[in-house]
Amino acid sequence: MDVYKIPLLLKNKKLSAQKFISDKLEQIKRADNRYHFTLSLFAEYALKKAKAIDNKIARGEEVGRLAGIPFGIKDNIAMKIGKTTCGSKILQDYKSPYAAKVIEDIEKEDGIIIGKTNMDEFAMGSSTEYSYFHKTLNPWDTSRVPGGSSGGSAAMVSAVDECISLGSDTGGSVRQPAAFCGVVGLKPTYGSISRYGLIAFSSSLDQIGIMGRKIKEVAYIFDYLKKEDKRDASMAHPLSGPDTFEKLECRDNFKIAVPYKIFENKTEPAIIKSTNKIIEKLKTKGYKVEEVPVLYDQYYIPIYYTIASAEVSSNLSRFDGVKFGLNEKSVDSFREMFVKNRSEGFGQEVKRRIMIGTFILSAGYEDKFYQKAQKLQRDLSRRVDEIFTSYDAILLPTTPTTAFKFGEKSGKPLDMYHSDFFTSFANITGNPAITIPAGNGENNLPIGLQLVGDKFREDKIFGLAYRIEKLIKEINL
Repeated sequence: MDVYKIPLLLKNKKLSAQKFISDKLEQIKRADNRYHFTLSLFAEYALKKAKAIDNKIARGEEVGRLAGIPFGIKDNIAMKIGKTTCGSKILQDYKSPYAAKVIEDIEKEDGIIIGKTNMDEFAMGSSTEYSYFHKTLNPWDTSRVPGGSSGGSAAMVSAVDECISLGSDTGGSVRQPAAFCGVVGLKPTYGSISRYGLIAFSSSLDQIGIMGRKIKEVAYIFDYLKKEDKRDASMAHPLSGPDTFEKLECRDNFKIAVPYKIFENKTEPAIIKSTNKIIEKLKTKGYKVEEVPVLYDQYYIPIYYTIASAEVSSNLSRFDGVKFGLNEKSVDSFREMFVKNRSEGFGQEVKRRIMIGTFILSAGYEDKFYQKAQKLQRDLSRRVDEIFTSYDAILLPTTPTTAFKFGEKSGKPLDMYHSDFFTSFANITGNPAITIPAGNGENNLPIGLQLVGDKFREDKIFGLAYRIEKLIKEINL
C-alpha cells in the first residue's frame, strides 16, 4: 500500500488508524531489534494520535491530508515529546521546549510520528558509526553501514513498509544513506522547507529531506512540508515552483545533462554500468541526453568541508555546559567546565571538524581558506545555473561505491569524506537533488541514481525520476 493512499482509506473507513498503527509499531519493533534504527519509540503517543483520527472520522469530521501516515524523525529535528539528542552524549538528556516547523506541519495534517531515528553525532559522518548510542545496520547486509548521517531514517524505510522518514542533508546525508539502503531520498532546494527546529550543523548547507519507498510517496509528502515560515530567515519568500505530486505525469520531454568526466574514473564499475544502462534506455525512449562539463569537480570535497567545518565550529560553540550539555559540576572554574564538558561530550569526528573549522576561521587563514571556498561556491553555483538554462536535470550516480563494511573507513576520514563526492555539490549550490534505487551491484547491494534540478523546480526532477522508476523495471540491472 502506498503511503499517500492511507488518508483516503481512513476517510472511507476501509482502514482503522488504531489497527494500522498498532500493527506498524509491532513491525517496527521487530525490525528495530535486528537493525537498531531508532533512538526512541513513541508507541503510546502514536496510538493516542491514531485513536484521535478514528474518533474524528466517526464524528464525521475532516482529517488532515497526512492522516495516519507513520513518520520516523531524525534525532536532530526538535520535538516536544521525548528527547532530541543529535546522537551525542552532550545532549543525551536534552528535551526540546519547542517543535520544529516540519513537526508542526505533520501533526497539523494528522501525520503520526512513530519515533526518533539514529544518526551520526550532530549529522557528521557517512556511516552512522559515529552515533554515541549504537550502530545502525544496513537491512540489505548487516555487516555493512546504512550510510549517514541519516542512516537510521534510511534503514527504517528500507526495513519497514508504508512509512516515511525525515532526515537532514548537509552534504548528502539523506541521499547517500537512501542509496545505500535502496530507497528514495530527496534533498529539496535550500530554503524550500523550513529549517526552524533543525539543530544546525552547517547553516548555509543544511536542509531537511524526505525518504520513502517510491517517488510518488516522497512527492506527496514534499508538497505538504514545502511551506513558508518567517521564523526561518533562510527560506525563500514567497516560495516558488509548482506542486509536484499532481504533476508527475504532466510532462515527458526532458533534456538531461550528464557530467561523465566527474564519475568515469572515481566510481565502482557496477555503478557506472547501471548508470550507463539507464542513460541508454532514456535515449531509446527519445529523451535528449547530452554530456556537459561541470567546473571545479576536484574541489567539491574541499569546498564543502571548508565551509561546513567553519560553520560547525561556530554553531557548536553554544554547547558550553551552561544552557546545553553535560553541565559538569565538579569543576572549579568556567574554563574547566567548558573544556571538560566539550572533551567528554563530543565524539572524535565532531572534535575533528570543530578543530578544522576553528583553524579555518583563525586570524590569517579565513581569507586563505573560508573566503576562497565561498568564492568557488559562488562560481560553481553560477555554472550550474547556466546548465539549467538548457537542461531540466543533471544525471549522475549518488555514491562512488555501494555500502561499505563497518570499520572499513572509520579510521580513514578522507576516504569517508569521499562518500559525499557526488552529493555535496548540490548542497554547495543549493539545488534540489533526488536519489532513486537503480538496481543492485556486487553482493546484491543497492545502487542509487541521482538527479539534480534547477532551484525550486523539484517538479522537474520528480517527473523525470518517476519515469526512470518505471524504466528501471524494464532494464535487467
